[in-house]
Amino acid sequence: MARLFKILAIDGGGIRGIIPATVLMEIEKQTGKRVAELFDLIAGTSTGGILAVGLARPGPDGRARYTAGDMRELYLRKGAAIFPQPGFPKSLWNSAKRPFTEKYAAKGIESVLQKYFGDSRLKDSLSNLLVTSYEIHLRQPWFFRSDRARQDPEYDFPLWEVARATSAAPTYFPPAQIPRSGANQPNWMLIDGGAYANNPALCAYAETRSIPTPKFSWSHSEPAATLRPSSIVRGCWDGRNPFSTWCSTASAEPPNTNCGNF
Repeated sequence: MARLFKILAIDGGGIRGIIPATVLMEIEKQTGKRVAELFDLIAGTSTGGILAVGLARPGPDGRARYTAGDMRELYLRKGAAIFPQPGFPKSLWNSAKRPFTEKYAAKGIESVLQKYFGDSRLKDSLSNLLVTSYEIHLRQPWFFRSDRARQDPEYDFPLWEVARATSAAPTYFPPAQIPRSGANQPNWMLIDGGAYANNPALCAYAETRSIPTPKFSWSHSEPAATLRPSSIVRGCWDGRNPFSTWCSTASAEPPNTNCGNF
C-alpha cells in the first residue's frame, strides 16, 4: 500500500494567522503529536510562512520548539508590537504620510521574529519547508526551500529572515533586505509571497516533484508515496488541478537561472 506524503499549506492573512494556529492546535490535541511530526512538507505564505517556520523550528530535545498553541500566543501577545497603533497626534501624522511610506516600521516585527526564532536556520527545520516570497529586483517568485538549504550553504538563511521576507506585505512593511554571500553583491530585496501565491498549496504540490525521496506515485497503480495536500484555512484542495504551469516551473526549475533554484 502506498505511503501517504502529507503536505500542509498555510495561507496568508496577517493577524488572522490566529485562525490556522487554532485549527492546528486541535489537530495536535487529537493526535498527540506536533505538526512537524504529522506532515512531510509544510508550505506557508506571509503569516502562514511565519507559522510554518515556527512549527518546524527544532528545539533542544529534538522535537519542534513550538506547538501550534505557542504560535497562536505569538499573535495574541505580540500582535501589538508587530502592528502598533499610535495615539494622537502621532496617528494623525502617520495618516498624512501613509501614501508615501509603509504603515508599520520593520523594527517591531523583526524584534519579535528574532526573539522567537533565534539563530535557527532553514537547513535545521524538522519538516521540509517551502516558504514563498518575491524578489522585486529580479521580479521573480522566490522560494525558501529547506532541502536546497541543506545542499547549498549559500541558500541557507536564518529562520527569522525567512519569516520576515515572506511577511513583508507591500504598503504595510518595508521589503526585507537579506545579505548575499558574495562580495559587493546587492542585498536580496524580498516582499510578501502573497504577491503571487497567497495560498501556496499548488506550489507545495509542485515542489514535491523535486524532492528526491521518497518516490511519489502519480497514478494509483504505482506502489510509492501518494500525495495528500491540505490547505489551511481556506479549504482542502482536491487535487483535480495538479499544478499551474508557472508554479511547477518556478518551484522545480526556475526559468531565470540568476535567481537560483529556490
